[in-house]
Amino acid sequence: MRTGKRLLVVILCAVFLAPLVPIQAHEPQQLPMAAIPAAYEPGQILVKFRPEASAAARGSRLAALGLSTLQELGDLDISLLAVPAGQEQGTMERLRQDPLVEFAEPNYRVEIPQIVPSALPVFTRPDWAQLGVSSTITCTQLYTPVIPNDPWWIYQWNLPKICLPEAWSATTGATDVVIAILSSGIEPHHPDLQSKIWANPGETPCNGLDDDGNGFVDDVHGWNFVSNTNVLTDDLAIGTQVAGVAAAATNNGIGIAGVSWGAKILPIRVYGVDHGSISDIILGLNYAANLRQSWQMPMVVLVLGEVATYVEAYQVAVSDAYAKGCLLIANAGDRNYPCPGYTNWLAAAEPVIAVSSTYENDRWAEPINQCGSYVDLCAPGQYVPTTVPMALGSYGAWTGTVLAAAHVAGLATLIWSVNPTYSAVDVDYLMKRAGTTVDLGIAGWDMYFGWGRIDAAKAVQKAVHYLRLLPNDHRLTFVFDATLNVTLTQTIINLGTSSPTWRAETNVPWLTISSPSEEQHTPSTILVSLNPNPLWQQPGYGVHGYGVYTAPITVTSTMSNSQNSPQIFMATAVYTEQIKTLVFPRLFYHYVNPADCGP
Repeated sequence: MRTGKRLLVVILCAVFLAPLVPIQAHEPQQLPMAAIPAAYEPGQILVKFRPEASAAARGSRLAALGLSTLQELGDLDISLLAVPAGQEQGTMERLRQDPLVEFAEPNYRVEIPQIVPSALPVFTRPDWAQLGVSSTITCTQLYTPVIPNDPWWIYQWNLPKICLPEAWSATTGATDVVIAILSSGIEPHHPDLQSKIWANPGETPCNGLDDDGNGFVDDVHGWNFVSNTNVLTDDLAIGTQVAGVAAAATNNGIGIAGVSWGAKILPIRVYGVDHGSISDIILGLNYAANLRQSWQMPMVVLVLGEVATYVEAYQVAVSDAYAKGCLLIANAGDRNYPCPGYTNWLAAAEPVIAVSSTYENDRWAEPINQCGSYVDLCAPGQYVPTTVPMALGSYGAWTGTVLAAAHVAGLATLIWSVNPTYSAVDVDYLMKRAGTTVDLGIAGWDMYFGWGRIDAAKAVQKAVHYLRLLPNDHRLTFVFDATLNVTLTQTIINLGTSSPTWRAETNVPWLTISSPSEEQHTPSTILVSLNPNPLWQQPGYGVHGYGVYTAPITVTSTMSNSQNSPQIFMATAVYTEQIKTLVFPRLFYHYVNPADCGP
């Protein structure tokens, strides 16, 4: 009923106020509902028993039906079972009648997203360089906007559209935030991606061991659930394209810019050659959630693909990942189906953020774009320049809601960079309901644009700045030898935001504090130097000012709202006479066999 009323308003406006309706208010005509079949893997079903079912009871139920377990899906207590092909429905019905069974359902196939290349080779259209400025964009000004030096930046209309230069003036993205991409893998040697791939701190590469004890051997950079290996090469290009939009290496003088300069990419392969399965999606999601729980880094999980029916097992995995601290984002859908009438249940599950795509002029993108009650946000998704596998030319321009979802994932990491204490609930709220979007279409939420198109500058400004500094003990120590003419310096590091967002001050003459350079992005630093001359002339010490001196340094956020600010660092200066080094002769020797020394 709510949707119908909103549609009526659009129709009346179109008839009576056509000259006054701005282009961004466009919403496409609704078409009849479409019946979309949901295919599943033959000979496989998913079963979850109730918690009160003992191991013996579970085993007897499965044995009575002649069923065997193919795989346990992580720590979710969901089993992938083998059944005779053609008997899936009958077996599930019998299991559903068992009071100890919570659910039984097919292992549904997941359709690979359809990403469409631009009609002309990338960067050859004469109007490409004008896309970013061809429509009016009003952005919130934080500090001086940041323009990266990547050569294809002038063609990336999509990033100025969401006010990233303004957002980047506050943060370009911390390096300890991770984007897990459940897709087709990644091009590991791409010059704009190879430095951005997450490395598991608990794994030693190539030793053939499961060092971190998570059940995966040498999962240094992620896992391939299709072939059950750590080989993550992308032969479908989708994961590589999405990674480039979200977090390509930026300001490195090559290629393109990504939404987040700092965020790391965790590739998780869940697609085979022509489709994926919901069991692999669940495994990949559980894998990412457990890594997030183990290492406690902020994590965005991009779930890419489409399923045309509700899957209870997937909802269990989503709820588990959310409870473990992950923020989940998915593409609304890329099928050319009537709208509304088709729901992508990978995106419709709660609390996944579903993202539709828009053109450069803020029109809802047709025809491969889905709408419905599950859509939360929208972002640029048409003719977006991004990375592709090197065999395909390294860069290209593509269209799809997965690229729109990548923009939202990148924005989430910028918010987490500003405030790593935020929960996934906080980031979700800030992006959707805190007044940080550009409202398109019908006022308020609607089924095409959701709560609106993301605006990175608004979101970063609205985020509470949590000042996060190193060293952790907040102590700086200088030991100065009066006989040496050297400059002693110490560094205060801001991990999450850029140079204009903070300052340091002291009231003693023997410390000099540099202003952060405007060219210094995230992480940013302030240099503290010892100025020994005032110590030498210190009254009360006679001719020489030898001694130990301490003084506070006050570090403060300059953002409009902040937490953990101000902070006090204690600087200690030890001003001494010549430091002499004592050299002792070796008291003990050991015999070295010349044969051990080589030729």
